[in-house]
This record gives sequence, structure tokens and C-alpha cells, in this order.
Amino acid sequence: MRNIGHKSLSLLHKVGIYNLEDLRRVGGLETYLKLKKIDSSVTKNMLWALLGAELNMDWRELPIELKNDLLMKLENENI
Repeated sequence: MRNIGHKSLSLLHKVGIYNLEDLRRVGGLETYLKLKKIDSSVTKNMLWALLGAELNMDWRELPIELKNDLLMKLENENI
């Protein structure tokens, strides 16, 4: 998967994400929330990497509007 290294892939396996189809089925944000539940050290960089993988784009190219929208959702959930 694009943007996802070996360490991140190992974490993803712990929440049942083994490939791009799994990620797209669950969604990048929901996958990030699952990862945070099992490992509080997961950062927002993981969220951006997941979203980039889901959208097949470099995480650094994610639209700022998308990032801001997700940050607001996380803030509203106190995450």
C-alpha cells in the first residue's frame, strides 16, 4: 500500500487491515481510530498515510480542506 511502511503494516494487521481493499472497506479515519485504541503513540501522520493510501496519492498532497475537516472531527470526538 502506498505510504505504508513495514512497521505501520504490522500495526494494521492487528486491526484486521491486510490490503488496500480492507483499508477502503473500513476507511482511513476508522482505521486510524482503531489503531489509536491499541497504540496511543500512533500519530496524525498515520492518519495522513492511511488517507493517502486509500486515495492512492502521496500523503503530502492531501488537500488541506480534507485534513482540516478530519482534524475537526477528531477534535469533536476528543481524540
